[in-house]
Amino acid sequence: MVSYYGILATNEQLRQAKEDSTKEEREQASMVTAWLDPNDRGTVVMANRSLDPVSVATMHLHPEKYHARTLAIDLMVGVGSMAPCTSYVFKIGDLKRVPKLRRMLTDANLLDIGYFIFTDSTGQDWIRDNFMRLSEFHYGDDRGGSYKHVDAVSWWDIKNTKASKLSDCGPKN
Repeated sequence: MVSYYGILATNEQLRQAKEDSTKEEREQASMVTAWLDPNDRGTVVMANRSLDPVSVATMHLHPEKYHARTLAIDLMVGVGSMAPCTSYVFKIGDLKRVPKLRRMLTDANLLDIGYFIFTDSTGQDWIRDNFMRLSEFHYGDDRGGSYKHVDAVSWWDIKNTKASKLSDCGPKN
């Protein structure tokens, strides 16, 4: 009898530990987001308000006007690692100055965020869709819709980008 209750207690502790771990993962992921600046839709902001870094951060953007030869395009901007309590800002005009993107973005004045993928500090992948709703992501999922990937650029290819420390970080209790 004693071992039966011991097993029940151990199972409950394992369940609780898993639940706590999942909650902590989602808590960090909920503090990583991206948006178009409401005062200047040509500006994209990505922010990690958590106290831990995230990695493999990739923003998928869709220019509002597409080049005449493409119906829909997906421009991937790879940030790589995002430091804790840091925001990253760039403008569509800065993307137009990247030589390999000039032709693709000639008619684009504004961007729409397609989706934003990142990996939290525990190794869990996350995706924010075009409405910035958060869900777990598994590579191989086709969450990007029918957009075709046209080109990719790294954060370092874009001139005039800004990475800034944020003062309002961490979980809100």
